[in-house]
Amino acid sequence: MEKRYTWIVRFDVVPEWVADGFVIDDARANDMLATALPMAAEQHEIRAAVIAAPYARDIAGEQGYKLDTIRARSLCDDIRSAAPLAYRSALDRVLWCAIGYISTAGMPSDARKEVLAELNAALSLIRGDGDLPAQEPHGNAPGND
Repeated sequence: MEKRYTWIVRFDVVPEWVADGFVIDDARANDMLATALPMAAEQHEIRAAVIAAPYARDIAGEQGYKLDTIRARSLCDDIRSAAPLAYRSALDRVLWCAIGYISTAGMPSDARKEVLAELNAALSLIRGDGDLPAQEPHGNAPGND
């Protein structure tokens, strides 16, 4: 396999869009990438996958489903199956486990605090717990010549 370049992108969307049915899954991510690179061979040159996502039950709740219903469970199953890496590999779970382990590890206190701060920042970043920094207008981004 030839070398590939990887970007991990976070999308923040206001609840109203999710309530209206917006969800990013692997197919939508691939479609977005294919739109940006229309001449790329989708099967061989580009790929996209969602690796972290909001909890499926939070999405179902935002869309108005009562969480104890068959329809809500079915929607959650559909969301999870359309972005399997986001829900099976559970990057946030790995970070939680690391945080728990390091919290009790026999490391020096200052080093432990520093590592825990970095892990907690990474977890917040992938869970969408904090705001992203302000960005330049789209036209000024590098590579948009």
